[in-house]
Amino acid sequence: MKKSIYTLALVLIIGLALKVNSCNAQWQPTIQLTYDPGISITSDNNMKCIAVEGNFVHVVWSDDRDGNAEIYYKRSVDGGVSWGDDIRITNNNAIS
Repeated sequence: MKKSIYTLALVLIIGLALKVNSCNAQWQPTIQLTYDPGISITSDNNMKCIAVEGNFVHVVWSDDRDGNAEIYYKRSVDGGVSWGDDIRITNNNAIS
């Protein structure tokens, strides 16, 4: 009985490995979203900053273009081919 459980587990592991190995990422070339000379970062603590649903792509980042780290938002409605304007989300005297 133990041998058949181990065999089944091994078959499942191999099957999953083959399935994962056959996946191909659909990454596109890097696109620069902001051209401001200030520092722009997406995250310094593993926060999620990109969300995608269908053709909508939402990006949030921190940017110090106005002399203080504020949060900005930008979206694409065509899968990242074109992008809307930067939208400043926060307005704070301290780092946002």
